[in-house]
Amino acid sequence: AVCAAAVTADPVDVAAARLLADRAAVRSARDCLQVHGGMGFTWESEVHLHLERSWLRTHRAGGATESEDRLAVDLLADGA
Repeated sequence: AVCAAAVTADPVDVAAARLLADRAAVRSARDCLQVHGGMGFTWESEVHLHLERSWLRTHRAGGATESEDRLAVDLLADGA
């Protein structure tokens, strides 16, 4: 999805890639924190920083809502 968005620069492809990448970042940061346990919240490991960054990235500039709306409009336009 990211490659397609980079090649086509289509707003719908970019919205889909953003949704997938943001969700993957949050999921992998949560899994990493789970694996590291309590050490993930200490200064010895910066896992908590990755989780916070992924949350911020997901919610910045409209976040998932804007991308979901763009995809929904495109799907409705294709169905009409």
